[in-house]
Amino acid sequence: MATTVNDLIRAAIATSRHNVRDGTASDAELIALMGDLLEQYMTEGAALNRRFFGARFVVAFDTSLGGWRRPSEATRVDYMLAGTGMQNSSGSPIPQGTEIIDLPIDQRSTEQGRPAVYQWGQVWYPAGRPSDPVSGELVVLGSRRPIRPETVDSPIDPLWPEMHNPLLKWNLALYLAQKDGERDAEVALFTRLRDEAHALFVAFLKAESTTEVRAYGHGGFFPDPGVSPR
Repeated sequence: MATTVNDLIRAAIATSRHNVRDGTASDAELIALMGDLLEQYMTEGAALNRRFFGARFVVAFDTSLGGWRRPSEATRVDYMLAGTGMQNSSGSPIPQGTEIIDLPIDQRSTEQGRPAVYQWGQVWYPAGRPSDPVSGELVVLGSRRPIRPETVDSPIDPLWPEMHNPLLKWNLALYLAQKDGERDAEVALFTRLRDEAHALFVAFLKAESTTEVRAYGHGGFFPDPGVSPR
């Protein structure tokens, strides 16, 4: 069964005899805090590991804009592909799955022959060459924002690794201790436990998989096979 916000609130409340459910902090307050924590850690996680919090966004061509709007739920964009109905400015179809490259606006003459766009104001526009897309769906691969909980019964976002629930719990416990005041010993303890849980979260994301086979580069923070840290 998936962890709910209520499960983590109860765990945080149980860390101190001073905590009073819906008294030290309201449930609504802690629900909002949980959403903020998920935003913080999943965004950080995307910077450490581009695949782990990944999502696939399908963006339709917006004729009023003349381009494809960047998905508002994307925290990081890593790759773009041709989707359904994509055509270039010559009227030829671009096969689904073809990579669409993102060029700087002042370097649109590079990579001739490859379908390309440039981004400006959170919109991708056709780069202006015969090979470039002018219609159809753009498939965007990147990392997404979390699904923010709405009630205490809301499950934690399914992309969140439950083995790192202690990071969320100790953040809630620390918030309660700081808000209550005059609990310096608990604030110090919960800060240390939160930091230790955060270090485990970071270490996990940096090395959660070494199976990716690459012709070049390292794909983010994945360690090179055979290289051992000192």
